[in-house]
Amino acid sequence: MIKDKTIVISAAGTMGHINPGLSFAFLLKKYSPNIKIIFLTQKKNTNQIIRHDYFCYIDSLFTVEATGISRKALLKNLKLIKDSFKILDKIKKLYKDHNVNLVLGMGGYLSGYATYAAKQLKIPYIIHEQNIVMGLANKLSKKKAERVLVSFPKKGKNVVMVGNPRLLLARSVLKDKKLKMKNHILVLSGSLGASFINNLLIDFLKTSESHEYFTTLVTGKRYYDDTVKKLSEIAGEHYRVLPYLDNPLKYMKESNLLISRSGATTIFEVIGLEIPTIFIPSPNVVNNHQLKNAQYLRNMGAAQLLTEKEVTMNTLQNTIKMTINDANLIKKLHTLSNKYSELLKTIEWDEYFEKNN
Repeated sequence: MIKDKTIVISAAGTMGHINPGLSFAFLLKKYSPNIKIIFLTQKKNTNQIIRHDYFCYIDSLFTVEATGISRKALLKNLKLIKDSFKILDKIKKLYKDHNVNLVLGMGGYLSGYATYAAKQLKIPYIIHEQNIVMGLANKLSKKKAERVLVSFPKKGKNVVMVGNPRLLLARSVLKDKKLKMKNHILVLSGSLGASFINNLLIDFLKTSESHEYFTTLVTGKRYYDDTVKKLSEIAGEHYRVLPYLDNPLKYMKESNLLISRSGATTIFEVIGLEIPTIFIPSPNVVNNHQLKNAQYLRNMGAAQLLTEKEVTMNTLQNTIKMTINDANLIKKLHTLSNKYSELLKTIEWDEYFEKNN
């Protein structure tokens, strides 16, 4: 039991960092209710965090404005260097004012500031990597980290595989025994949406085969109006179109098949919900990490994978028939879910906090 200790969890930018960061807050409070948790993020992420199921496990929210390095804008980078000192001073003041004992960096540029400030003040820090391919901030931080927590098998100094704690929320949703809709396909394409997936599904919904299923197409807000317009000529009650989901886990739980991008958070939601999935990775991400995330589950026989280059209407239809309600695939996901649930219990929080005694 950890008493009178304070941890800062740094997560900002995308929900791929924020969701597991908030899930760690839940995990920590479950482990030791007396621990104080400060969530370090950006102002633009505040509303997303406040609406989250696990916001109640945070004791305080602290925001700073930070931007990542631009590979094209030199003047922007020069301003960033100047602003970096102000950001670091603000974070170090936070650590001193609250007598912070440990920092957990979730990756992304703000996490880089958080771990560097901890290093300067000799506060121990750990990092968590969500993807198979490690991001730049974590690469720069890992050398001095007490532990490098990873989601997928990886070797290295102080590396510990624990998975992604988002799995725990997904598993809790799975316990709800509400019946699924029959042959329900849910299509997600990330928080911003993806025109490729939207257009692919528009073509699918025009086919006679699509009437064998009920499809929920979540377009992303910026593609919603255009998608509705394109589907206006398609008659039938075999689909619905939504711009965004506040609670995607609920919809995933009620589905028999998911078609989705393969960000790290989605991978572990799929495992926790034990839902048959066809991944169509985004090719427009750093180090092609979505493809590698999806390959991990595909190679274990726990998901199907179609790349944008290879997918056709014929391959999509055949893969849907092969994957929806696949009992063998569900069984493999169940085994993985139990494995990762046990791994999350092995995190030695006491050891990390004791480094600052």
